[in-house]
Amino acid sequence: MSDTSFSTPFSHRWVAPLAWAVLGLGAAACSSTKASVSTEGLGGADAPSGQDQLPELIQPASDIATRISVKSYEVQGIRSSDEFVRLFEWFQNQGELAYPKLIEMAAGSHSGAQEFAMSVIGARGDDRLLPYFLRDVPAPSPDNANLHLGYHRALLAMGETSSIPVLIDGMEEDNLKKRAVAHLALERATRTGIGFDAGGDPEARAASVQAWRAWYAAQSSDPLLQD
Repeated sequence: MSDTSFSTPFSHRWVAPLAWAVLGLGAAACSSTKASVSTEGLGGADAPSGQDQLPELIQPASDIATRISVKSYEVQGIRSSDEFVRLFEWFQNQGELAYPKLIEMAAGSHSGAQEFAMSVIGARGDDRLLPYFLRDVPAPSPDNANLHLGYHRALLAMGETSSIPVLIDGMEEDNLKKRAVAHLALERATRTGIGFDAGGDPEARAASVQAWRAWYAAQSSDPLLQD
């Protein structure tokens, strides 16, 4: 049975921190399509109506598609942070042409490639990709914290505010890097300015998490923000 994770020394614990540390790589490139996250109509991440009638994503020419496919196999063999950043930048630079393959990778069975694809999708934050992501990428089990949080980081980056509570919970993870990345995704999307020190003492972290939950509850209960 083949291993579906990145091999040592490139383990899953690197994926989310590295991806979100280089979020800025794609910010300028996708500024015109970046999802604008608000708290209007906070609801579940259900597939939008009419998803079955979604137009096909732009398909790259055969030679470009071949290169993208080759690079997707390279992702499965990443061994270092330099390789990760190189491939991350490469997929970012392909823009919309990489979207079909990124969705395929995120929906696949190789957990390392899934996390990578979700990180690239999240960094681009293109809300036009949201219905395809919801339609084609199954929600990972919460038991797999890496994929679960990666999935919801991508959703929030594309404008799906129902992922906010999941990421607030992520700030209570035992792993410092998971806490930091969850907060980074929240702050990047919402710009609330609510502080959080992922490496701070437990009491201070708990107070910050409580402040985030209070903020979300206030937004969710405000009748002016509901449909």
